[in-house]
Amino acid sequence: MSPSPADFLELRRLTSMLSEVTRAHLMRSGLELGLFAALAEPVRETQLIERLGLAPELAAAWLRAADAHGLIDRCSEPSDAYRTSRHVRWLLESPDSESLIALLDQSLLTYAPQFDALPGLIRGGNRPTFRGGPPAQRAAAIARLLEPRALEVLSKVPGVHDARSVLDIGCGYGTYLSGLLCRYRDAHGVGVEIDPDVGELARQQLIDAGVSRRAEIRIGDFMEIGLEVGTFDLALLNNNLYYFPPDRHYELLTRAHRKLAVGGVIAIQVPIATSRFLPRVAGLTRTTTALDLFLRSHANLYGLPDLAPLHDTLREAGFGDIGEVNILPGGSFRYVWARKSALDRPEGDPRIGSPDAP
Repeated sequence: MSPSPADFLELRRLTSMLSEVTRAHLMRSGLELGLFAALAEPVRETQLIERLGLAPELAAAWLRAADAHGLIDRCSEPSDAYRTSRHVRWLLESPDSESLIALLDQSLLTYAPQFDALPGLIRGGNRPTFRGGPPAQRAAAIARLLEPRALEVLSKVPGVHDARSVLDIGCGYGTYLSGLLCRYRDAHGVGVEIDPDVGELARQQLIDAGVSRRAEIRIGDFMEIGLEVGTFDLALLNNNLYYFPPDRHYELLTRAHRKLAVGGVIAIQVPIATSRFLPRVAGLTRTTTALDLFLRSHANLYGLPDLAPLHDTLREAGFGDIGEVNILPGGSFRYVWARKSALDRPEGDPRIGSPDAP
């Protein structure tokens, strides 16, 4: 039976998908080997192989494949020369080049091996523990793509502009805390980071940004560390709610509530796996659903939050005036904010194992 036009269309879709996987691997190998940098200007195949000390047969095959996938262009003069394509030049010359390359590496080096294990995990296999390291460093680099926009949008959250004391819960590498203190020169802040090595890098970030005199980093688990109660005007949770089990969100938010002064605000940055038109067209739905799947495939990470339960938990924790501000059009990344409008909740709530530390 002859293939129908519909069969050809579906075959084309399949080969296109497979081609994109190959293209990503070609891109990464070209970056790692310095091939794209060497091809910034037209270079003959033999010169390139000699200059970089490459295996001739494999290097020639890579050049042909990279040319076929649009990563390099064959030159008309000289005819045996190549140079990087416009897309690759854009990647290398972009101010966000480091973050964009981290995005590529995260897909190939972090997501792909984990997704290879999905059949066994979906059948009920033991989920591995996420241990940070290079995947967490790449995630931090990727997050910097969003930080300028997120900081700009954060100023639209009620109360942020007037906040003079900031608590950054799970501050990571300190870029949000330093960015906020650079914007508000009379503000001071405390970042809490559980990883000592990351905390040291956060301290260096504060020094590099020139705000270290107005900020400090505390190393420890926010759920246990001792901090002053009722001191802060603003509490931040930037893109890290999925590190906390959903059954501990109430405890987390209640503890944050106690650290805020009356009238203080909590701002929670969350990716949302929304299927709205703009995120789908921009490819952000694919990004957030893949992140959600990756998170859920680990024993110590949790999926992206649903907004209605998050709003409910904020109310139960004592917050009021709850709202949202989109970071990107369509709301695939947004801030959920809430204001502390009353005194702390009574101690001894049955859902919390022990009273809050001072």
